[in-house]
Amino acid sequence: MIVPDTVPFLRDFCWLPDRRIYSRQESSGSSDSDLWQIGISSQTGMPTGTPKGITQLGESGIGQLSASADGKRLTFLKATYQEQVYLGELAADGTQ
Repeated sequence: MIVPDTVPFLRDFCWLPDRRIYSRQESSGSSDSDLWQIGISSQTGMPTGTPKGITQLGESGIGQLSASADGKRLTFLKATYQEQVYLGELAADGTQ
């Protein structure tokens, strides 16, 4: 299956005691991600309402979501990616 670049998808999640789910969504063509929340029905397991964005971190990735037992604190690892290539010429002895 091919997923269009504009379709967000689940990367990581953490269940909280009040049946909310915090999740990381990003487009398939990007390493950028943010945190979102949505309620989950305890009877059906289906989402209730619409997703609500809770961060706007920009050019970074989010992972390793974890929450305190009471659900009042959420932790995550934020990573910034730098993709660059540098070219140069070395002297015959490799020192310059």
